[in-house]
Amino acid sequence: MAATPAFALAAPAENSESCSRIDLRPSLGEPRDQRESGWCFAHVAADLLTQKIGERVSASDLALQSALMPEKEIRSLPQDEAGRYLNDPDLQRRWRVAREPELKRFRSKMIMSTNGVLNVGGNEDFSLALASVKGACLERDLPDEDLNSRHGLRAVEDLRDLHDKTACASSSRDERACGRVLRPASPSEDLSPLIDRMSEGMSPQILKWADRQCGQRRRVRSVPRILQVADDAEHLDAAYKNGELEISEVRARMLERLNEALEAGRVAAIGYSANDVLTRDSGDRWGDHASVIAGRRPGAKGCEYFVRQSWGQGCDGYRRRLNKVCEPETGGMWLRLEQLPSIYSVTDLPN
Repeated sequence: MAATPAFALAAPAENSESCSRIDLRPSLGEPRDQRESGWCFAHVAADLLTQKIGERVSASDLALQSALMPEKEIRSLPQDEAGRYLNDPDLQRRWRVAREPELKRFRSKMIMSTNGVLNVGGNEDFSLALASVKGACLERDLPDEDLNSRHGLRAVEDLRDLHDKTACASSSRDERACGRVLRPASPSEDLSPLIDRMSEGMSPQILKWADRQCGQRRRVRSVPRILQVADDAEHLDAAYKNGELEISEVRARMLERLNEALEAGRVAAIGYSANDVLTRDSGDRWGDHASVIAGRRPGAKGCEYFVRQSWGQGCDGYRRRLNKVCEPETGGMWLRLEQLPSIYSVTDLPN
């Protein structure tokens, strides 16, 4: 289910005659701001869930669930539609790829620092499917502004400190040794045992804390649908250069899926490189990113789509040619799809 679908060519709706006006932005509320976190995937998933259930969903809860959920709990899920989705081998692989680089660096004293969970990436469709299992947490119960920056982690830092004291007292280790409780033995160590050790320490405490904050979660009655032609922007670029994919075919298929979602009244998420829209001053050539497509309209040069970002209000950092079309109050801009050449996935949440 989560695996890359069979590829097929479809005609895009790129001209103004076939491009009716659709604006779903009001269903999403004010722009989101991931601030210092790497949680674009969670903010995008929260937008899709917000539109689905009609209440603003917490992106921070989705990020914590994705970063800290032990694999053994995923494997033990009932084999209903959502459980099968989460246990799909391709999704499992993509989930590990997204979160492993930072998990390899975890130590108990940095687990909720800017070098810890805040930097753990994830997948929109994994977060959406997990919300279908657990339910969605509302933003008013677990506010994003309290958790998605290094300055807003006080409650969870207190949990971390308590964990350190408890672990040290129970194991008779000195303070320095306790600080390395969650560190892998080597960079090449298999992460499954590491995640199991985390599940006996900080992870369940943080997840239980989030559950207490969230209270009664809102039921989600659907699982995501994803069209994915590459793992990330770098792999897409390699596939184009190797002749494995052809850019016009990929764009046509992405347009087909986006238009299908929008015409059914659903926003959709896209995976692509942030460098399609940002100035390249971060040193990251690819900068994988996710955004929400929340509207469509006829434009002078063809069909335009509203790309809603998770960088708050404002237009700082965008390329000069895009800064002119940025709408600071709505946190996004109207673009033709060919202006985002690195799109490699489209995800929506059908009925």
